[in-house]
Amino acid sequence: MDSLLAWITWNPSREAFTVPLIDRPVTWYGILFASGFAICYLLLIYIFKIQIWRTGKISKLWVKNWPKFISELKTSPLQSHVSSPVSKDNKDEIVNNLNQLITNPQIAPTRKAGMQLLHKKFPTSFMSAYDVSFYLIDRLLWYAILGTLIGARLGHVLFYELARYLQNPLEIFMVWNGGLASHGAAIGLLLATYLFYVRYRDSLPGSSYFLFLDLFTIPVPIAGACIRLGNFINQEILGTPTTLPWAIIFGNPADGSAVLPRHPVMLYEAAAYLLIFGLSYTLWKYRGSKFGPGFFSGLFFTLVFSARFIMEFLKVAQTDVVVIPGMRMGQLLSIPFIILGLLLIWRSYLVASPAWHSKEYHP
Repeated sequence: MDSLLAWITWNPSREAFTVPLIDRPVTWYGILFASGFAICYLLLIYIFKIQIWRTGKISKLWVKNWPKFISELKTSPLQSHVSSPVSKDNKDEIVNNLNQLITNPQIAPTRKAGMQLLHKKFPTSFMSAYDVSFYLIDRLLWYAILGTLIGARLGHVLFYELARYLQNPLEIFMVWNGGLASHGAAIGLLLATYLFYVRYRDSLPGSSYFLFLDLFTIPVPIAGACIRLGNFINQEILGTPTTLPWAIIFGNPADGSAVLPRHPVMLYEAAAYLLIFGLSYTLWKYRGSKFGPGFFSGLFFTLVFSARFIMEFLKVAQTDVVVIPGMRMGQLLSIPFIILGLLLIWRSYLVASPAWHSKEYHP
C-alpha cells in the first residue's frame, strides 16, 4: 500500500487551449514540438555567430546593399587596402580583398575585430556576424522543419504501420493524428541540411559539410527532449510496468494500454537528450578547435541513438513487426546511426591528427 501511495497518477488534458473563432484545439504536444524548434533556432543563431568569428570568412552575402557599399568604400580610408577596382563588376575580387583586410594585424588584431570594424564603418550596407547568422538560420529553419516532418512521418509509415497506411493512404497526410518516427526525422534532417549546405555553402562558417553538420546537431537534442515531454503529456510511447518508487500511473494511455504503474521512459529519454546537449555544447564552447570536422555530429548520432537503443528495453513495443528475433524495430533502426556516429568520430580524429598534414597520409 505504501508503494501505491508513492506512485504518481498522470492524466492531464492533451489540449492546452482552444483557438477562439475557429474553435481549433492546440495541444501541448504541438506547443512543445514548436518550442523545441524555437530553442534550437535561437541557439543556432548564437552558435553560428561564434563560429563565424572563429573560422568564418566574408562572402558576397555580407554586403546587403552593393551600390551603397561600393559608393561608401570609394570614399573610405579602407579603400587603400582593396587592390581591385571598386565597382559592381568586381564583387568577387573585393570580397577576397576584404578577407585579407580582416586578417591584417595593422587593421584589426583578430578576424572578429576585423568583421566588426567593417560593420562599424558601413553599418547600413555591410552586415554583422549576427546579421549573417540570423539570415542563414532563418532559412535553415524551414529546411529543418520540412525535413523533420516529412522524414518523421514517412519513417513512421514505412517502419511501424505500413500495412495500415497502405489500406488508408490518405491518412499519411493526417499528421495531426500522431505518428512520427525519430529515425525517419534523422534521415529527413540529414537530407534537408545537405540541400541547405549545397545552396548556401559559400556563406557558411567553415569549409565542409561535416563542420556545418557539427554546428547544426549541437542543439538538436533539445528538440528531441521537448518532443519526448510532449509524448509524456500525451501518454504515448509508454514504458513497461514496474513497481519502482518513481513509477507513474498513466490514467488514459493513448494506445489503450492497461492502467498500471510504468517506467516514465519519455522522461528518461528527455533527460538523456538534455545531458547530451550539455556535453556537446560544453565541448564545442571550450574545446571546439581541438576536434576535427564531424566530431560533434558523430557524438550526436552515437549518444542519441545509443540512448534510444537502451531505452527500447524499457518501452512497450510500438509494432508487432519482427525483423530480427530478440530485437525491436527501434533498436534495429538505431544501429546504422550509431555506426555512422562512430565513423564520423573516427574521421574527425584522423582529420585533427598531425599525421593528416603529412605527405605520407592520404585519406
